[in-house]
Amino acid sequence: MYDVCIIGSGAGGAPAAAVLSRNGLKVALLERGPHYSDRDLKKDELTVCRMPMFRPDDAKGKREIYYGNASPLFASHLWTATCVGGGTRVMSGFFFRMKDEDFSPRSRFGAPDGATLQDWPIDLDDLQPYYDCVEAEIGIDGSALV
Repeated sequence: MYDVCIIGSGAGGAPAAAVLSRNGLKVALLERGPHYSDRDLKKDELTVCRMPMFRPDDAKGKREIYYGNASPLFASHLWTATCVGGGTRVMSGFFFRMKDEDFSPRSRFGAPDGATLQDWPIDLDDLQPYYDCVEAEIGIDGSALV
């Protein structure tokens, strides 16, 4: 019996599982791909993205973007790792943080006609401790205070 089930062991799932389990919850972490060893993967994104776990495959599904009831505006194969750790297994070790202005797009730039664009109900100060936590859990390069 588990308290929490997390689908995907990448940049979001793995840190969430670590924090929840350290706080006493029994966590099931599910992944759809194999567990590769460090010997199986090079820290070379161009080489690794040619491996079968990254190649487009109809069985993995397609990412589609719709507007209203119309046909998809965009459809492409998923270019994402199907292995334990997901794309974080070969990433460059950095994450972009949002900036203050990213939280208030409507106030700063206005909304296009017919758009439902809104400002976020939170700001960068609200996210700051979570950025620090995730960066510490994943072990990125550089300072978490940048």
